[in-house]
Amino acid sequence: ASFHAYRDTIGLLRGQAAARHAVPVSAGRCYRIHVAAEPGVGDLGLRLFDGETLLEEDGSYGAYALLGHRRPLCPEGDRVWRLELSASEGGRYVVSVLARRSADGADTSSAVPSAIW
Repeated sequence: ASFHAYRDTIGLLRGQAAARHAVPVSAGRCYRIHVAAEPGVGDLGLRLFDGETLLEEDGSYGAYALLGHRRPLCPEGDRVWRLELSASEGGRYVVSVLARRSADGADTSSAVPSAIW
């Protein structure tokens, strides 16, 4: 299975203010979200929502964060997810949304090795 960069977005966090991004997603695809920030931002936090439902939260520490690695993020329909970023300090960041076709349009097994991405 191959993946492609769906969209890259560059942004600027100001102080401890949060940033929000709309992430359009489609049924039949699975997504991963990578965010890299300047080292000076400190700890970068990510939370991904579908409406008011929290889909996944990044638990790592540092200026690089990932979503969709522990389990596939495969929507059942076309929708717009909301990505919220926060950091302990301000600075520039880039959000990369990666997409690939799911095998059957449904959720794929969490046992699938990440190397297929």
